[in-house]
Formats: sequence, structure tokens, C-alpha cells
Amino acid sequence: MDFGFGALKIMELASIVNEKLLESGVHGGAEIHIPLTKEYFAKVDEDLFYRNRTSETVDFIPSEGEIDVTVGNIKIKIIDIDKTRR
Repeated sequence: MDFGFGALKIMELASIVNEKLLESGVHGGAEIHIPLTKEYFAKVDEDLFYRNRTSETVDFIPSEGEIDVTVGNIKIKIIDIDKTRR
């Protein structure tokens, strides 16, 4: 499976949206929801963990259906749509 839409793409997208909102005079309160299948959610979750890990002694623990990330003034909610369907 091609996993071209991962953590880096999500952060890049959020950065672009944040920049455009700031240029338009919007300074906070924006929220983006990104629904992903269980498979993609798990890969993005692990990717974000390892990219942002500050200690080698911390082990990866999978998130429970939702990941919150902030980029500038944008809050991103990455959602496992397979968990929300239950």
C-alpha cells in the first residue's frame, strides 16, 4: 500500500491552511478534522509518535481513536473512522 498521505503531509497541509488563515486575518479557533481508516490512522499515529519523541526510553502506545495536534493556530483532529462507526 502506498502511504503518501502520512504525518508529514498532514502537518504540511495544516501549515499551509494556518498561513492562509493568518493572511486573511483569522487568528485562532480553526479546527480541521481528518478522518482516516484504521490502517492509515495507526500508521499516522506511530509516525507522529516517532517524529516527536523526545526520549528513547518512551515506548509507543497506540492512540484510542483520536489524535489532537496543533500547528500554529490550527487544531487538527485525526480520527479513526472505523472506531467512530461502532
